[in-house]
Amino acid sequence: MTVKYYPLQQYLANLATNKRDVTLSFLQVDKIINAKLPPSASNHRAWWSNEQHGQHSNAHAWVNAGWKVDTVDQRQKWVRFVRVK
Repeated sequence: MTVKYYPLQQYLANLATNKRDVTLSFLQVDKIINAKLPPSASNHRAWWSNEQHGQHSNAHAWVNAGWKVDTVDQRQKWVRFVRVK
């Protein structure tokens, strides 16, 4: 995984174990990773896929932390993660 999305992985991994879901605005994600999300995050639903293998380091961040994307609203710019297991 690239360094860019590691802070997001850490953020999700460090949430209380009883927290089952978290909704973040794209701006909040920008702040967590200390960078702007790429335009594809707003324009392509596939950017938010729960890919376990492959080249999308953004997806590896939440998958490796034990979370998956449940819902994305690209118009209102927010994403909802749910804990896996």
